[in-house]
Amino acid sequence: LARIAQQRDVEVAPILTADTAWGYRGRIALVVEGRQLGFHRRGSHALVAVESCAIAAPAIATHLPHARTWVLALRAAVTRVSIAQAVGGVVLVAETRADPGDHDEEATGSLCARVPTIRGAVLAGPTTRRVVGDPTIAVAVEPDCVLDVPADCFTQVNAGANQILVATVLRFVAPGPGRAILDGYCGAGNFTIPLARRGARVVGIERVPLAVEALRRNAARQHLDQIIVHQGDTATHARTFAAG
Repeated sequence: LARIAQQRDVEVAPILTADTAWGYRGRIALVVEGRQLGFHRRGSHALVAVESCAIAAPAIATHLPHARTWVLALRAAVTRVSIAQAVGGVVLVAETRADPGDHDEEATGSLCARVPTIRGAVLAGPTTRRVVGDPTIAVAVEPDCVLDVPADCFTQVNAGANQILVATVLRFVAPGPGRAILDGYCGAGNFTIPLARRGARVVGIERVPLAVEALRRNAARQHLDQIIVHQGDTATHARTFAAG
């Protein structure tokens, strides 16, 4: 706050933490260079190949070898691989330098057939997105509220910390009937859905079409008709919201 925002006299409340320090990440993203998977060494772009990740959820760590096998089987050059925890297993996401082709989709289907705990996979190229199996993950934003989100959409990686975050926002905002709330950069509805569940009218703004579609599906599934979602630039739509 002092360095970037130039705010030096700000009261900072105690940090709220989740229970676990290890094995908590519901998603990891691995850099791919020359078919090697790993992380960049701190402060550099040097790749460090990894065999395990201490902060990844156990299901994700178990599937690291399968992610390597997948990269080797693809013809499209892969720049990044994500492994996201899903119900009954994981979903794999590969970002490719060129658009994936039929061979890549067939190789992905073959891997999913051999490893049933790979519930689905996404091949994301510059202009093409190919999906094999079920690409959705379940995000419990509240203990009694679960969102279905494509694995290649942004979600918080720590499920426990995210529920604390959502509960804190709800406490600060105190949403209810008659309230109008703007949720900028709303994603797939991490805050939008809990706010609307309390009766507030919520306007969400998100530039990623995939996330917008996911939010609309989750809102419809929970019969939250008072949610309005705009796809586009948050600053532009926020000015319209403020003027109205």
